[in-house]
Amino acid sequence: MVKLSYLQNVHSRNYIHRDIKPANILTGTQDSPNMVYLADFGIAKQYRHPNTHIHIPFHDGIPLTGTLAFASINSHMGAELSRRDDVELLAYVLIYFLRGSLPWLGAGDVDRVLQLKQGTHADRLCSGLPGAFKLILEHSCALAFTQRPDYNLLQSYIYDIRATLPDPNDTLFDWHHSHLIPSSPTATPVTSNGCVRSHKQTIPATVSSVPTSTRVYAFPVSFKFDSI
Repeated sequence: MVKLSYLQNVHSRNYIHRDIKPANILTGTQDSPNMVYLADFGIAKQYRHPNTHIHIPFHDGIPLTGTLAFASINSHMGAELSRRDDVELLAYVLIYFLRGSLPWLGAGDVDRVLQLKQGTHADRLCSGLPGAFKLILEHSCALAFTQRPDYNLLQSYIYDIRATLPDPNDTLFDWHHSHLIPSSPTATPVTSNGCVRSHKQTIPATVSSVPTSTRVYAFPVSFKFDSI
């Protein structure tokens, strides 16, 4: 559930990721099993001036940015993306992690995917899941283009989700077990399948380096970040 914290941290550095998806969320191996990595800042974009914090202006007519299955509805509509879209992408990823699928996966056609995203109500998309998932998705959809997400509110939803777990304090993950971890892990390039490459910028990050062009941002699972 740290994903919200590192998303907030990226935003606090004046960037939006724009391509949050399961393939870009990585975990550590035996040397750092409690680390979660947000990878591939190939289409990250600066959304405000670093000194004045003046937000970029709204534009439309922009080709879909990101990965089709997890792209925000705004991206489908050709709108300039902002922080609200990163939150929407994160909601889709969290729901995907629990369900193992999304209603529009495999639809193929861009128009059909948009139709399914617009036609699938949050109640149906989050049916059977903790109510917090619906609240996260609804919060993202209610934000204005320049509006700052309420990270504290969103984090409270995450805590509500954790409270529903059998042991909310259990931090032992599957990959902690030595027999599941390769003895000599090899760095593998992370690609953006189906990703529309535009506005190629990378967020400054020196936390982790890998022998590929992939940019990686790493955070401890238990780390907390201050608000912007």
